[in-house]
Order: sequence, then structure tokens, then C-alpha cells
Amino acid sequence: MPYKWKDPGVHLKYEGTSKGDQGQVWDKVLLTFENVGLTPKDRYWAFVNQKTGLMDKWEFILQGGKGPASTFDWLNWQPYSGIMLSTEMKMKKKPMRILFKNLAVSSSTDEKPFTSLEANL
Repeated sequence: MPYKWKDPGVHLKYEGTSKGDQGQVWDKVLLTFENVGLTPKDRYWAFVNQKTGLMDKWEFILQGGKGPASTFDWLNWQPYSGIMLSTEMKMKKKPMRILFKNLAVSSSTDEKPFTSLEANL
């Protein structure tokens, strides 16, 4: 998610700082979307740790709903071929975790799946 912020149609709004219960200080950024993807009315708030520069958590409200926002912590950031990726997301109020195992980052890619319908059949 942090690597999609500059995509066309993504709007960013800085909403100041926020403090965590363990002394963290975050920059809070609202992400909204204009004609992007299947759910353009989703709203996300990213909390970027001022010390690490990494996103510690996000809050989101889907499909233009009223809330309350759902919250996931982004955990276990690791370097992969020069970029940092979170390998675990943990929901705050429910026993839900999303794990990304066996991550790999390639320095090259086959462009055919992105340009040819036949390549995906």
C-alpha cells in the first residue's frame, strides 16, 4: 500500500501528527481515490512513524461508510532487494492476521502478462 500513493487518481492529504500509546509519533495521511479501482469511495488513513519512516498502521472505512474505522497494524518490516515490505498485518479489534510468507522481489519482469490477454488465458 505505501508504494501506491503516487498512482494516478490517488489523493493525499496531510492531517497532522498523532501519538501512539507507546510514545510513537506518526504523520497521519488521508488517502482518497478518484476513479481508481473497484472501490473508489474507500478512505484510508496511514500512520507513518516519524522515526522509522515506515507505516506502522492504517485505519480505513470502505465504500464511503460512516465508520468506525477498522485498524490494522503493519508489522515485521523487512528489506527485500532494496525495498521495505511488511510481512504481517494484524487487526486491532479482531483476532485476524494477514501473513505474507516467502516474499521475493524481482529486478526484472515479463511484460507479456500485462500487455497480452492471450498470456493470461
